[in-house]
Amino acid sequence: MKNTLTAQNLRIVRGSSTIVSDFSAELRSGEIVAMVGRNGAGKSTIMSALTGHLKPVGGEIKTYTQDSIGSSGLSSEVAFVSQGRPLYSSITVEQHLRLARDMNERFDYQWARERLQSLNIPLSSKISQLSGGQHTQVALILSLARKKKFMILDEPMADLDPVVKIWVRELLDYAANKQGVGIIVSSHTVSDLSSILTHLWVIENGNLIVTVSREQIETQANGNFEEFVLSHLKREEF
Repeated sequence: MKNTLTAQNLRIVRGSSTIVSDFSAELRSGEIVAMVGRNGAGKSTIMSALTGHLKPVGGEIKTYTQDSIGSSGLSSEVAFVSQGRPLYSSITVEQHLRLARDMNERFDYQWARERLQSLNIPLSSKISQLSGGQHTQVALILSLARKKKFMILDEPMADLDPVVKIWVRELLDYAANKQGVGIIVSSHTVSDLSSILTHLWVIENGNLIVTVSREQIETQANGNFEEFVLSHLKREEF
């Protein structure tokens, strides 16, 4: 049985505005889904709902795993790295590791520590002393070390240099293929993810207007991911 995160007929409102009207999708273990769409399309709102941080007014979200069938307890199975990589700026990397270990019995402290040391990130440094790329690396390693079945990442590639982008892709590929984690990654630039994605979701006005596999894109658009996305949206740069 594959671990599965499902969303059915989600409706999300903010004030008097409907942000998401009818969103349904499924994420399975080992998949890397690129969620793309222009600014304001509803990507971050959908992600907040999928991680349990925002309650839809309609529809349901459930996880199906070997340990829990049809559970709606998202926080125990879904790791979330929000845009801006929120960590505590005034405490050290080591303190983050210990805090995560104390709060999550599944947290792999030794693995996380070794991965950070291999990147030459000083464990004694405060988060505020790290570069933007190092901040991202710490946030992603902490998230993966929690050993959850699913990871959802909101714009993790934003403002990263090419070397760190390569590292992020390699880490996500490792998580999906070696650990069986199901991953959703939002991005404005589909090319950042084209080498590792297994599926593509195109979001427009809070709706999932296209969901395709990598193989379908390679067949329908000769593997040109950007052109495939643009063919379903107005001509804007991604």
